[in-house]
Amino acid sequence: MKKLASYRIFIIVTMSMKFFLQVYFFKRRHRGDTSAKTAMKWERLVTKQAKEYNKKALALGGLMIKVGQFLASRADIMPPSFLAELEGLTDRVPPVKPKDAMAVLEEDWGREVTEVLDWISPEAVASASIGEVYKGLLPTGEAVAIKIQRPNIARIIAIDFK
Repeated sequence: MKKLASYRIFIIVTMSMKFFLQVYFFKRRHRGDTSAKTAMKWERLVTKQAKEYNKKALALGGLMIKVGQFLASRADIMPPSFLAELEGLTDRVPPVKPKDAMAVLEEDWGREVTEVLDWISPEAVASASIGEVYKGLLPTGEAVAIKIQRPNIARIIAIDFK
């Protein structure tokens, strides 16, 4: 856990410092310049940063995705190009492998999925930062939605809050 925490902290702090320095030096270099050319350069920088954040948030998961979702909802403070790049974090988070999700479900239930459900969808019907949703059928024939936490999400969130 300590190695995972150190890695996550290193990635997040490095990226944050890189972004801060890029903005600082851009603002310093272009102080007072309100030309269209400078505005285009600013948009390119912000878009590049958003793409990098998006990629790292998807790789790290957990609160990185949550922070990205928050930023993507802040049209009042974030540039449009940044918002566009982070839009996918709000509704298109890639799912985990179904076998990994089923392992989490079986661990939570303390038994095989087939002992509880007659059928479960082979793929997630929705995927978010903390969990996924699968369709299922109970032995009674009743259709249900099964929300499954992402593997190790509790540990990742605990590390991120540190």
